[in-house]
Amino acid sequence: MRFCLSISAALILGVAGCERALQPAPQAKAEPVFVAPGGFPQEPDKAPAKPIATPRVWRATGLDEVGRRFEGYLSVETAPDAYLCHGYFEWTSQQGGGRYHFEGTFDPDTRRVRWTGYCIEDRFKVPAMATYEAALSADARRFEKGCWSGGISVPGTWEAEVVGE
Repeated sequence: MRFCLSISAALILGVAGCERALQPAPQAKAEPVFVAPGGFPQEPDKAPAKPIATPRVWRATGLDEVGRRFEGYLSVETAPDAYLCHGYFEWTSQQGGGRYHFEGTFDPDTRRVRWTGYCIEDRFKVPAMATYEAALSADARRFEKGCWSGGISVPGTWEAEVVGE
């Protein structure tokens, strides 16, 4: 369950969202809080990205429901303790793009991933946060039957194949 603090509480705590841990007062650092026209706080587009350990690179393609084609790369952590749980898509199209950082889960029994975006770096034009899902092929070289949806994103489908192996 997710709930959000008021803007003044967020500024007092020094956080831009509700999911970050409360910091002790001496270490607290005020971050900007962006307010949407409706008055709700939003995280900045360039929230700090988490480092990815032992990445594996994939060539990715996608298509959203209004016909926008996306292509780029997917970098996903392959360390045993966090296998396929952290990474980013680096998408581009004529209509927009950026580096979409995500974290989530991988179920080895079903070979399904479910990743939720938490920040976009180098945003241009129309990208929005989304939740990504797909199945890892039996040979672990392809993500198949992928989709994204959520928030204000236009839903779409994606797939990816490992590069250079």
